[in-house]
Amino acid sequence: MSRAGARTLAGKLVPPLVVAAAFVLGWDLLVRLSGSDLFPKPLDVLLGMVELLQKGLLVKYVVASLFRVTTGFLLAVLVGVPAGLVCGWFAPLFAAFNPMIQVFRPISPIAWIPVAILWFGVDDRAPIFLIFLASVFPITVSAMAAVQNIHAKAFSPVFC
Repeated sequence: MSRAGARTLAGKLVPPLVVAAAFVLGWDLLVRLSGSDLFPKPLDVLLGMVELLQKGLLVKYVVASLFRVTTGFLLAVLVGVPAGLVCGWFAPLFAAFNPMIQVFRPISPIAWIPVAILWFGVDDRAPIFLIFLASVFPITVSAMAAVQNIHAKAFSPVFC
C-alpha cells in the first residue's frame, strides 16, 4: 500500500475510533461519577458478553432478535408497500385511509407495548407486532408519496 493510501485509510479510520473511544471513556466516567450500581461499566458489559458467548447463549439471543426484527419488518413491507401504492394511486382510497393513517402514525411504538402484551402475551409475537407498527406507517406514507409524485408524463406513450 502506498503512503497516500495509508494516509487515506488512517484518515477514514482514526476519527470514528476516536469518537468510539471517547464514548466508552465518557460512559465509564459517568457511571463511576454516578456511584450507582444500576448502570454497568463498559468492562462489565464486555465481560457479560464474553460470559454469554462462552455459555453459547449470545448467538442464540442475537439470532432470536434478528428473527423478530426481520419478521416484523418484512410484514410491514408486505403490508405497507401495496397499501401505499394503492392509496397513492387512487385518490378516493387516499381520502378514505389517509386520516386513519395520520391518526395512528404518530403514536410511539413504546405506547403500544401494553396492548401488544395483552393481545399476544410475552412470546415473539408481541415484539414482532411492535416492530411491524414502527415500520408500517413510514413505509406506507413513503410509498403513497412516491406514487403521488410521479409525473404524468412518465406514463405517456413513448412512440406516438
